[in-house]
Amino acid sequence: MERRARTTVNLDLMPDLGDVTMDQRIQILLTAYARHDYDWKVLGLDLLRCFEVEPGHPRGPEVAPRVLADFRREIGKRHPMTLEALRVLGDVLAARGEEREAERHYRSSLDLAERGSQPAERARDSLFLFLAGRGRLAEARKVFDRPKGRDYDDIVGWGRLGRLLEAAGQDDQAAREYRDALAAADAMLGPDHQLTMNLRTLLAMLLTRIEHPDAEAVQRGVVDDLERNNGPDSPSTLVARSNLASLVRALGRPDEAAELFRVIVDDHRRVLGLDHPGTVLTAANYANLLYDMDRRRESGQLFRELLPVAVRVLGPDHPATRRAREVSSSASGHDPSPVREKPAPTESQTNS
Repeated sequence: MERRARTTVNLDLMPDLGDVTMDQRIQILLTAYARHDYDWKVLGLDLLRCFEVEPGHPRGPEVAPRVLADFRREIGKRHPMTLEALRVLGDVLAARGEEREAERHYRSSLDLAERGSQPAERARDSLFLFLAGRGRLAEARKVFDRPKGRDYDDIVGWGRLGRLLEAAGQDDQAAREYRDALAAADAMLGPDHQLTMNLRTLLAMLLTRIEHPDAEAVQRGVVDDLERNNGPDSPSTLVARSNLASLVRALGRPDEAAELFRVIVDDHRRVLGLDHPGTVLTAANYANLLYDMDRRRESGQLFRELLPVAVRVLGPDHPATRRAREVSSSASGHDPSPVREKPAPTESQTNS
């Protein structure tokens, strides 16, 4: 492709275009791609990903196939970036509901990668997610054979299979893979190996999300792992403890959760400082819990202390900031009936 001179578009910002709408981003990328500025291959892939996010964009049906054709013509149909464009175009087609064409693109990407001795993991993952997400588990498992659990790589593969199943919405199957992988890692590597701890964390997060009765026991195991290996004050341990407090709250034990949060907020402040996002979010979750327990005076005081820090650290429009503003206003007598929001987002820990 003929490369032309740079334009007035600030292409040094590509592909991070800052605070622009998706439509604006697409327009900027279309202009830059047409002029072959910056790295046209990067721009082309970014365009395809934008059309996946905005599957109804009017330029998508015309531009997306043309981008793939450009890749094939200029760098060859077996080039790794061409195969990636083929895979991402499958994502675009799936997002538009063109499932037959999407599957054809996924399978073609995988086939070309395998025949050309190219890395095939992403193509395989995409096809697996496509099939499993539509309940075609038997076909999906032919794409990604279940590891036997005989060595380290098999345990890693088990965890990866669990993540794929979880992403495809197959939570029960994912939990099974995580449990098998965790048992194998415990036996082969020991409870303090990083992979073992990673798998326990993934299982705990999944079980918490689906409200499984084993969630608390597994999450407490995560906390024990991190306290034993990283210490009680490590950032990862603080996150795991905060997640445990949120889980205890969700299980209907507010008094126990409040005591856990009280200690965790103090530890966050001592270890990470008042202006750390984790400190702000944990304090917001604690304040929300106090509000729900009808401990409104304590909740209002904590939210008033939190508000200027939340504005500074999280921004004025973050859910935790908005909640702090509403409850602070209510506690001051300005708004006797504040809008109730869900608790501020908790931190999450994957260690992956």
